[in-house]
Amino acid sequence: QARQLAHACLALDRAAQGRGEPGGEGRHESLLRLEMAHLAQVVEVDHGEQVVAGAHGDGQDRAGSVALLPAVADEGGDTLPRHLGDDLARYFPKPIREKYPGAIKRHRLHREIIATGLTNSIVNRTGPAFINEMQLKTGMDVPAIMRAYTISREAFELRGLWDEIESLDNVAPAKAQTRMLLQTVRTLWRITAWVLGNCAHPLDITVLIGEFHEGVQRISTALDDILAPDQRRDTVERAKRYAQPGVPADLTARIGRLKALSSAPDIVRIAAANGQKVEDVGAAYFLIGDRFKLDWLRRTAGKLPADTQWHRLALGAIIDDMWGHQNDLTSATLANGKTGVDAVEAWAGVRAEAVERVEQLLAEIIAAAVPDLAMLAVANRELRALSGR
Repeated sequence: QARQLAHACLALDRAAQGRGEPGGEGRHESLLRLEMAHLAQVVEVDHGEQVVAGAHGDGQDRAGSVALLPAVADEGGDTLPRHLGDDLARYFPKPIREKYPGAIKRHRLHREIIATGLTNSIVNRTGPAFINEMQLKTGMDVPAIMRAYTISREAFELRGLWDEIESLDNVAPAKAQTRMLLQTVRTLWRITAWVLGNCAHPLDITVLIGEFHEGVQRISTALDDILAPDQRRDTVERAKRYAQPGVPADLTARIGRLKALSSAPDIVRIAAANGQKVEDVGAAYFLIGDRFKLDWLRRTAGKLPADTQWHRLALGAIIDDMWGHQNDLTSATLANGKTGVDAVEAWAGVRAEAVERVEQLLAEIIAAAVPDLAMLAVANRELRALSGR
């Protein structure tokens, strides 16, 4: 498992460098920051209360020495939310967990243990650079990032996937396990950044897990039925990458669907705003993405060479805009009171000329021998106009 983690971290570093993302710079500082979180003396609770466990002044100058402990509903420990109770229980050996479950919940250091568990989870699953690079990407502080990580992990039930993948030790090739773990990490990166940028701060872990968990799981169950044909084929091809002797077919299928499923929080929010089922909204969302080639545009932008920091920022902005267009166009199609595929077709029929113009433009860009930043910028402008922004 340690070897797999080392390979995964190395692969992520190389992938980040290939995408023009921050590489090794700042990693040592980030590791020190996270390591210091193990010795944290200040525990932040959802209610805004701070419990001081030691005397080290106000802690303002101890970078990274604040460990987040969110959503503790009862300081007595008997009613810990499930996601925090799991972090607490996993700290202890299995025989202890089975024999003394009540004592574990009442442990006088349960806050510190949970904070340590969250820190370990972040480092073990995403590598020591995750916090630092998420700060660079979003500008958020360490407690917010830890909260967002926990929300993402629980809403997508990633711990269950990790347990299944790791149960294949000495059963399936280590390389296949590593590739599956890497896909879960990519999902964590995208969802954590989404939560940081789209949810009210300070993040309430219990409330936000409650908002997203059911919808994410319903979309996951219905995904094969609501994806457009090309998108469905893509998930099948992705699943094939993980198909190795000893790897259950159901597991490879779930890993293959993670990329498409990473759009679930957007779909849940749109569904709630329009009072519609997440499955119906998901069908409209994915059809919009397929019709206007938004997956292709994002993927192309991610592959373009970025010679300068400004190029990297411009490409990153275009990718973010493409996600925004998919949200706005989906919301626009639902405004007519229809739902699902019918809503998209009715909306497109009313503005057939504008839709056809954009589709022709996209066909020209896709047919180009070497798409470039200027082409993507024009497509971005046309899609913004079509969405009414």
